[in-house]
Formats: sequence, structure tokens, C-alpha cells
Amino acid sequence: MKKCVIIIIFNYICIFMDPKQPQAPLTLPYHDDMLEAIYRFVEEHRNADATRLLLSGKTPCAEFPLRFAAVQIDCRRKAAAKIPDFLRHREFLFPDAISSEQASHQAVARYNAVVTGNAIKALDMTAGLGIDALTSALSGNTVTAIDLDARKAAVLLHNAMVAAAPSLTVTAADSVEWLKGSRERFDPYSSIRRDVRPEEGGSMRFPTACPTSRQSWTCFLAMRHGLW
Repeated sequence: MKKCVIIIIFNYICIFMDPKQPQAPLTLPYHDDMLEAIYRFVEEHRNADATRLLLSGKTPCAEFPLRFAAVQIDCRRKAAAKIPDFLRHREFLFPDAISSEQASHQAVARYNAVVTGNAIKALDMTAGLGIDALTSALSGNTVTAIDLDARKAAVLLHNAMVAAAPSLTVTAADSVEWLKGSRERFDPYSSIRRDVRPEEGGSMRFPTACPTSRQSWTCFLAMRHGLW
């Protein structure tokens, strides 16, 4: 028991001695004219078969990202009933093909935002497409969204500007490592974490007790940041 307490104290001290490293700017790999070409292509081919478009190889210009555009067409069709409010924005983008399947339904995201309250400081530890984070920010909360994939983080930042959610901050990082090096504090039970394993699937908030040793370090960090 004493040994565990010493290790936790040592880790706690190291957290504050290790400053956070500055993050590289999150930007999409396409300039404004190319983005406009993508939006227009998606609108013109919204009813087309994405696979056939890829096989045809026909593009508006030589450097046009056909695969990325095809992903937008396919994801918009699959997510039409799930996030219709966000898809009203022609500039709303998907980072990859699976993001439409993993995204939260907007009704569930709204419920989560209501449960956590208003004017709080919230954390999304595995943002993905960011429907929960965007909805929470649009509900009047200050939200930090973290994703390990820099591409997903860049798309989420883009979508935050599209949806007019300036209170959403996006970071590309390992969320647990980010918590170790951060002094930010968030409102209790305001964190969302999605389990990456299918058998653990769904969204969850920090529990009232740490159920397994696997989650003990995460729970310790949660307590330090006011989440639990």
C-alpha cells in the first residue's frame, strides 16, 4: 500500500515538472480553391455510387483528391439520418469512411449535453468526428476535444469553424498522456470517453468508482482534473 502511494505521488510530481509541448497547427491538406472544388463535386454527385466514381477516375483537375471526395459522398449518405443538422452545412467534412458509422447520433449528443449541464468546461477524450464535442460547445459549454489522429483532429477543427462553435478547442494527442501534462481542470462528470474495443462500445462518462485496475491511472488523472 505504501509503495503504491509513493508511486502515485512520484507520478503526480512528474506531471507538473513535465511542461506540455507546443502542438503543430491543425490544418487540412487542401487549399481553399480545392476545398470549394470538393464541395461542388460532392453536391453534383451526391446521388452517385462512390465506388463507381473511384473506378471512373474522372476528376475536375489532375490534383483533385477523388478518394477523399468519394468518402464525403458515401458518408453523407450513411449519416443523413444520424446528423442531419450538421449535414446542412455543405462544408462539413468526414475524415475517413468509418467516421460516419462511429459518430454519435445528434439526438444522443443533445441528451448528453443536457445531462452535463450548461456553461461548463468539458472534455472529450476520444473525439473522432466530434458530434458530442460540437453539440456540447453549441450548447454553451467550453469544450476541449482530443483525438490521437491528427487528420481527424484537423477535420474536427474545420467543422467547428463551419458549425460556428468557437468554444471548442481541438488537440491531436493521446488523451491520457495529454492529461498527464496538463493543468487544465474540467467540471465533474463532464468527460466523454469511447471504448475502442467493440465489446466495450458506446459512449461513457467517468464512473463513480474505478471498476478495473486497467482504468485506475485514468481515474487518478480524472480526479486530479476535477472530472471524478
